[in-house]
Amino acid sequence: MNYFSKSHVFLYSVILIGIFVLYKTVSLPYHGVITVKVSQQKGAIHTIDTLRTLHPISRTFSIDKLKFPHSKTLSHDRLGMLGFSNNFFIDAQVNMEVHQKGLYMFRVSSDDGFRLTMDNVLICEHIKDRPYQTTTCKVNISEGNHLFDLDYFQGGGPLGLYVQYSKDKKTFYDLGEDTDMITFKEVKHD
Repeated sequence: MNYFSKSHVFLYSVILIGIFVLYKTVSLPYHGVITVKVSQQKGAIHTIDTLRTLHPISRTFSIDKLKFPHSKTLSHDRLGMLGFSNNFFIDAQVNMEVHQKGLYMFRVSSDDGFRLTMDNVLICEHIKDRPYQTTTCKVNISEGNHLFDLDYFQGGGPLGLYVQYSKDKKTFYDLGEDTDMITFKEVKHD
């Protein structure tokens, strides 16, 4: 039997195309380690400390990287458009298992403000509105487990949030990306 006849090659091509189409159209379950809650505010937000009077509209999901592109509507490369554009808060949490103690740098690029804490200790913040800018935060971290928290707000206009980390000040990794320095793990909520 000839497995390379024209009819067999055509059949194999159709099967491969079918597999490719299924791969591109079927959504497989996705679960990251960073827990993110997005909450819609009832009124305007001017600072990270604005009193929260929230609509019942909120979404909680897990993502692999704390990276929301600079745009007019909140989106994530793995989850697509998320439906929030003005006056909302994001609360993000992840456990970090630090394998190499030392001075770390976190780059927080945001439009608008944020507050970064680790183990409930303030690391850095920008509390007011701002156009998309980057703040570099430095912190000495001991080996072991640490809780990373980032609160962010979007008032009006364009938005964006992107967090990276580095130990050598040269190579930056996306928050959520495991390295020999840090491993990220999901926060278990009761």
